Amino acid sequence: MATVVPHLAALSADPRVEQIWLFSPERPVEDSIANHHDLPSLQSLPTKVQHYPLPSLQSRLPLLSRLRHHQRWSRSLSEAAQQLKPDLIICRGTSAIHGASLQRRLNIPYVAESFEPHAEYMRQTATWSRWDPKYLVQRRWERQVKRSAAVLITVSQGYARHLQQQEGILPARLHTVPCWVDAQRFRFDPQARSRMRQQLGIGNRLAVVYAGKFGGIYSPLHELAMLRHLQASLGCSLHIIILTSADPEPVRWQLLQVGFEAHQLFVDCVPHDHVGDYLNAADLALSFINSGPWSFACSAIKHGEYWACGLPLLMPPGVGDEAQWLELEGAGAIACFNDPTQVQRAGYRLKAILAEPGHRQRIRSIGLRLRSPEPMLSTYNHLMEKFQTPPSIPA
Repeated sequence: MATVVPHLAALSADPRVEQIWLFSPERPVEDSIANHHDLPSLQSLPTKVQHYPLPSLQSRLPLLSRLRHHQRWSRSLSEAAQQLKPDLIICRGTSAIHGASLQRRLNIPYVAESFEPHAEYMRQTATWSRWDPKYLVQRRWERQVKRSAAVLITVSQGYARHLQQQEGILPARLHTVPCWVDAQRFRFDPQARSRMRQQLGIGNRLAVVYAGKFGGIYSPLHELAMLRHLQASLGCSLHIIILTSADPEPVRWQLLQVGFEAHQLFVDCVPHDHVGDYLNAADLALSFINSGPWSFACSAIKHGEYWACGLPLLMPPGVGDEAQWLELEGAGAIACFNDPTQVQRAGYRLKAILAEPGHRQRIRSIGLRLRSPEPMLSTYNHLMEKFQTPPSIPA
């Protein structure tokens, strides 16, 4: 929901938009609470938005749960579309298959927003196998969406190029909107930095932050061992800040096994509104997105939040469009985390960036330039011009 709200705000601010009906699948209450740092209050939704949450159905058989939820979700959306009669349906991510179904049944055009190769993501991380029914179904759905969506909005230029050059998608059907960041919420704040470093007991240590999960499309916990090699190349004691919805105890245990002491660690789940304070306390940031053949297609919201706070980023190779410019712009370093030599070389590069006067302001300006809201605003303006219903002429 955190990344959806800015899109809703942009659409709501457009005078050509009269009403927005937001339908979203909702996780069980206990799961939502465990991940509450990713969820803004529903009170923050723009005034034109009416929210219709649909609770997920739970079963002891995960495949059965998915099937029942998909059927219920499809039925609910179809009934709502027949009643509300929207002019355009915007589907986020994997929900685009429902847009294809509604277009086929009711002839309502739809757009696939944040369109990514989800099936290939899951396969490259071995979450799904080649013959897993979930992989086969999701891949088939994505092919349907590629054929039928009026517009495909990718989050990376690299994936848009792939769709055009390798899969023959016409450029007129492609737009790219990287995950952008609220520049007011995420900014370098010296006062917050001083307060949080004192609160966390960081002292004069160099603080490294990671905000995110482990496993699946993210690196496994054992890759935290790279921090030992990073510390050696930076030549100073580190303080590790891990902001995660995962169980904190296995994370702490892994860091203790690497050789860090308890007083060097902060591992917890914090509200999304407070994440910026912890980023301000840090000196550099990490990304544990798994590197693979399809990672070029992603756009990590956390990367933008790091840069907005002026943090240089250490990330694996091949992740998003930033893999092409991160080191050239002096905004961070790239290394395979399971290769100590690469991690140490990256550490030397980061050390040079950290020694540069004004590097936080410079990195923030890079982040705001490359993750600005402009692509989103221009894309939605294009959609409004393309799909706006012409005014009726009085008889």
